[in-house]
Amino acid sequence: MKTIWKRFAAGFLAATLALSLTACGGGSSSSSGESSEGEDTSLSDIQKRGKLIVGMNAEFAPYEFHIMENGEDKLVGMDIEIAQAIADDMGVELEIKELAFDALITALNAGQVDILISGLSATEKRREQIDFSEPYYKSKTVAMINKKNAGQYKTLDDLKDKKLGVQLSSLQQQAVNNAFPDKPDDEYMLIESMNTLMLALKADQIDALVTADIVCKQAMAANPEFTVAEGSEFDLDFLNSPGAAVGIRKGSDALKAQLDSTIIRLKDEGKIDEFMNRACEIAANNVSAEEA
Repeated sequence: MKTIWKRFAAGFLAATLALSLTACGGGSSSSSGESSEGEDTSLSDIQKRGKLIVGMNAEFAPYEFHIMENGEDKLVGMDIEIAQAIADDMGVELEIKELAFDALITALNAGQVDILISGLSATEKRREQIDFSEPYYKSKTVAMINKKNAGQYKTLDDLKDKKLGVQLSSLQQQAVNNAFPDKPDDEYMLIESMNTLMLALKADQIDALVTADIVCKQAMAANPEFTVAEGSEFDLDFLNSPGAAVGIRKGSDALKAQLDSTIIRLKDEGKIDEFMNRACEIAANNVSAEEA
């Protein structure tokens, strides 16, 4: 009888422990957005928590970037203002979680953040992994060069044999690969940090930096030695992307409806352009390749 009781007790304790571990749920900062009954709780979970956790890579002025203000580090940019508007409409606090750009989608699907706002284009490839809100901004992809070399560039083909800097896992990486599919790896500087790429261009370690035209605009304002290469606009039609949008986990219909409502309102009120213009002005006055 004593042996039977020991076995029963051990089994009971193991079952209790398993239940308690299941209830703990692994301790992630953001829920999956679905209840045990399959109900979509993607929005209500955030509202119950009272906090919206946004993942972004804050090295992408004027979308999101750091400045020093009154001796303190401050995160600013168009995406910051959009994130704050979304949180305000939800009636919750905003928390920004900075991540490497190529880690954003993984972090979202792992439940580490609720949404992604990081100048993230809703490309067909990304839509296989996550869902997106209504688009809020669409830019072009061009090549920024040192002005002293401007005479070397007249068409896109003039970039073919040049060393190009491109942000890892970005839309621009796909655009360059599409334009120059046979370009060897040693003719790229493919890294995560936009700041490092800016410095590399300034130091002539790369011939051109392929990025969004709006990024070039603010970079040229802060660094007058930079310019956009003539005829350097890349074709983006193959990406089938409507533009930059907010990334969410698949099946988050309630959250998407809330995000779409805010984004449509901001666009209708002209706030998106206002946010971008303000971000470009701040970046031009605060960010240079030396500070990057």
